[in-house]
Amino acid sequence: LKKREEKRQTKYREYLAKKQNEIEQIKANQSKVLIDNNPPIEQCAQIIETKNNRLWQRNIEHKDFLCVRVGTGNVDTEIIINRPEDHFSLDDEDPLFVELKKVVDNSLHIENAPLT
Repeated sequence: LKKREEKRQTKYREYLAKKQNEIEQIKANQSKVLIDNNPPIEQCAQIIETKNNRLWQRNIEHKDFLCVRVGTGNVDTEIIINRPEDHFSLDDEDPLFVELKKVVDNSLHIENAPLT
């Protein structure tokens, strides 16, 4: 029984590590898109000065139409993760469930992303 529990924990931790890696890649891609789509004000001024059309690519149908970057901060990710709900229990909480909650909590925000 003890060996089976060790195997369960090992396999689940490997699974969580793989999922955490996938989430980090998705967050990095989303962060890159946010940075590319929302350049800093200084870069916007340079785009205007060099008469680059990049600022005028958006139209009223785009969800970021008339959005301007005002700084950086934490931005919610567009990742949707389904996980089991917390349930009351008199027993100690499963350490694997605690690790799962950490993975989910770490996936909710992108730090230092453009705020518009």
